[in-house]
Amino acid sequence: LADAVLARARALDDRARQVAEAGAVIGRSFELELLGAVSRLDPEALDHGLRQLQERYLVVPGADPHGSFDFRHALIRDVLYDDIPLPRRRRLHERVATVAAGRGYRDAFVSAHFEQAGLAEPAHRHALTAAREAAALSAHREALALYRRAQRNLPAGQAPPEQAALLAAIGDEAAAVDDNAAALEAYEQAHRLLAGAGDRLGAAAVVARLV
Repeated sequence: LADAVLARARALDDRARQVAEAGAVIGRSFELELLGAVSRLDPEALDHGLRQLQERYLVVPGADPHGSFDFRHALIRDVLYDDIPLPRRRRLHERVATVAAGRGYRDAFVSAHFEQAGLAEPAHRHALTAAREAAALSAHREALALYRRAQRNLPAGQAPPEQAALLAAIGDEAAAVDDNAAALEAYEQAHRLLAGAGDRLGAAAVVARLV
């Protein structure tokens, strides 16, 4: 299947290939306006590229037939994505994240692209915002995944109280989905950080949650 997809993709001209790469980096589905901003093609070139992709059965119109498109299958998107050289892929992820943040896309979407771009600080910041929003809606599994993304992208030199607050939040969300082993580990790490930093009151507050 991968060979068949790549054979079709390599028959595309340069403009269509740019559209395919930008779409694959955005995701399984992509909106026309975001695609145009990321690919940096003018409307005529963008339309030309999309027509080629449809003619080769790589993409189809999405839920909004005038404003969105979907790859025909997730595997098609995955093959095209994996074929993009890593440095270019990271640049495209950064472009997606920057444009999406400026256009009010969800922080969860923005943080995922900053992480794929290898940019830890904005990935951490947007993931933290998205995690708090998800937790407020009791979407605990989503919140846990987002807090863990924030932890993976923790900026260097983060103060112990901030690290501990993130670990405690991970513990709260893990406990909410009955992953008690993960909750215990997160609370214990938070307690050690605060105790080691001499914050006895903060460490004592974590003990109540740990118990």
